[in-house]
Amino acid sequence: MTQYRPPRPQDLLPTSQPRPGSAAVRALVAGRRVLVTGAAGSVGGALVRRLVPLRPAAVHLLDVDESRLHAQQLELTGGGFTPGSPVLLADVRDARALDAAFARAEPDVVLHAAALKHVALLEQFGCAGVLTNVWGTQNVVRASHAHGVHALLHVSSDKAADPTTVLGATQRLAELVVRDQGGLRSASVRFGTALGSRGSFWDTLVHQTAAGLPVTVTDPDATRSLLTLDAAAALLLEVAVLARGGETYAVDTGERVRVVDLVHRYAQAAGLPVPQISVTGLHPGEKRHETLVADSERWRPTDLDGVLRSGAAPRSPGFDRVLSRLYAAADDADEAGVRRLLGEQFAGLRARLGDDEAPDDHVPRSGPGPALRVLGPVPA
Repeated sequence: MTQYRPPRPQDLLPTSQPRPGSAAVRALVAGRRVLVTGAAGSVGGALVRRLVPLRPAAVHLLDVDESRLHAQQLELTGGGFTPGSPVLLADVRDARALDAAFARAEPDVVLHAAALKHVALLEQFGCAGVLTNVWGTQNVVRASHAHGVHALLHVSSDKAADPTTVLGATQRLAELVVRDQGGLRSASVRFGTALGSRGSFWDTLVHQTAAGLPVTVTDPDATRSLLTLDAAAALLLEVAVLARGGETYAVDTGERVRVVDLVHRYAQAAGLPVPQISVTGLHPGEKRHETLVADSERWRPTDLDGVLRSGAAPRSPGFDRVLSRLYAAADDADEAGVRRLLGEQFAGLRARLGDDEAPDDHVPRSGPGPALRVLGPVPA
């Protein structure tokens, strides 16, 4: 029997090599206090690992996953939690806890990677997607203003381009939340799939191959723009240097690969025969070929190879009311209301939902915004 050797993501993407940190990145980070939200996640963890050699004054790890925070602490220091550990156990959805975390960390630079990112799951739990991806981002922006943050980078997704899913819609709204932030140097950045990130196709591929199961793919012709976690983290830091006034960047440097071909590469690198492939069909709203930019958006190149920039056009006058209604529906666990409200904002999602969604009759609470029962007041 052929011995199974689990490959690493970088074995399958030899062209996806992380860039060395530029002088501009070192100037942004060195001697400054950096806070990473979602630090226990795949992208957040990769950012932390890239930051440490750049000699920041401190790197603070903010997340709600205590076990993975502990694992990060062990990786960084070789020991467990201590009173001086740079970990912050807080939820970005909790405005008060986030404010306390920022007061404790006193960050100069914030890398906001906390998000829910599973397409199929957020189709069922859109309220959680709104509260984490949109409300949580608004909380991070507010805390950054309140505590004098020098630069804020919001990690978005290629699914925010012409969104057809709840995930993409929440990520696009989060990009708009980051816009128009006078006095705060900020930006959002979209990129494709970081191969090896938790909850991605990589986990499915590794598990099913090791168990001798057929590998499930949604579509035999589906392609994705892939790069390694380390390469993604390196590029995100380069884009953070460019951040100015809430604009959005798109990182188009990944290798576009058919998912079926990725399965073949994995089997070859592992020394295994090509496994049987089971086609399940695309998830609702999932695109066969993801794109980083929408047809309606105007982009121009930057000095970074493969990185495009879209200007920070002003938000519509009714944007805050849209958010108020959306937060009220999400706080009431009104999944149908959340889908309906998101569909009102994005034609691609509205077309998929169809006409079976009733007109919106959700009445937001009175005042400047909903007073969320658990999560505190809407940030100013």
